[in-house]
Amino acid sequence: MNVTVTSINDIQNGDFIFNGSISKANPIIDIYEFEYEAVITNNSSFEFYMGEKKIFFILDNEEISSMIMISNHFFALLNSENDIVGAQIANFNDEDWNTLVGNLKEAGKL
Repeated sequence: MNVTVTSINDIQNGDFIFNGSISKANPIIDIYEFEYEAVITNNSSFEFYMGEKKIFFILDNEEISSMIMISNHFFALLNSENDIVGAQIANFNDEDWNTLVGNLKEAGKL
């Protein structure tokens, strides 16, 4: 599965702190959801943050109940109903992080 963000607006400086335990998991994705439409969206807005060599976004008005580690770099954020309502991309090396920040500054997003 590929997830593409096509527009980044209003990136905020901040950090996401989760005090619960982080499980390692491989979520089950119901591919039948995509049977009739290749893209499924709820047209929800989200908050986008950067800080401490992490990028994360959380759908508006959602509370994070748990977090699962899908890879060393990608963490899914779940609500109390176990719906994925956000994500964290972390563990950037210095070179990759500096390149990302430089590109965002150049694009006028920071």
